[in-house]
Amino acid sequence: MPDAIVIDEQSISYAELKDKLKKIKKEHELGVRATKTLEFLNNFEIDTAKHAVETRKKLLDANISRLKPKQANKLIDLKPTEPDSVKAILSGENISLTTEQLKQLATIVND
Repeated sequence: MPDAIVIDEQSISYAELKDKLKKIKKEHELGVRATKTLEFLNNFEIDTAKHAVETRKKLLDANISRLKPKQANKLIDLKPTEPDSVKAILSGENISLTTEQLKQLATIVND
């Protein structure tokens, strides 16, 4: 098995990953891991990649300091409906948010 060369490393949402895997599948046969990943993603109701990118942009433009793209993608993938859910999702991260910020994030994700 050839060694993989990492060209770029960035956090993406499930919707973007699903879109990329579908594009690759049209051109080439997917490997075992990619096939399993696509099967996993097909089990969920996922927004379009375009919507995920727009939502991430809104989250990162929300004037919440220390919110990183990785954390925004977690919120997009899990779609918390309440501020407490947002708090639980981000509890393992090094970020502290006010109640208003938690409400704001929940609202943005569900728009």
